[in-house]
Amino acid sequence: MGYALQNHLEEIFKRERLVFESQVITEDKHRPDFIFPGAASYHNRLFRKELLTFLGAKSSLKDRWRQILNESERIDRKHLCTIQQNTSRDQLNEMEKEKVTLVVPEPLAYSYSNCNNVITLGEFIVMERNKQNRYME
Repeated sequence: MGYALQNHLEEIFKRERLVFESQVITEDKHRPDFIFPGAASYHNRLFRKELLTFLGAKSSLKDRWRQILNESERIDRKHLCTIQQNTSRDQLNEMEKEKVTLVVPEPLAYSYSNCNNVITLGEFIVMERNKQNRYME
């Protein structure tokens, strides 16, 4: 199911004309699901790290969300897309403490109301497009 979510996200990002790569090799041979804009920028120490974006994809979270924490050393704030509903407040607080922002499809956003570290997939796309416009100029 995880690969299905990844494939759907990849298609959405292509349609939105975002620049990204999937399964980029980072430190210690980790392979994040998505790095925006891609491997060359990630490994180029002259590329400003605040313009890099990490996005993991997990259909369900459980305790597996922690797996993303060490997949990219250059990117402090991690984004994690999920289709799981009703994540516990404690787990969301722990994610926020670890600088993880949850990305959810808009129809699921209602189950995460009043959470500072949850955005919709649409908001993620707008955020990433704004970043990409900054380094494409």
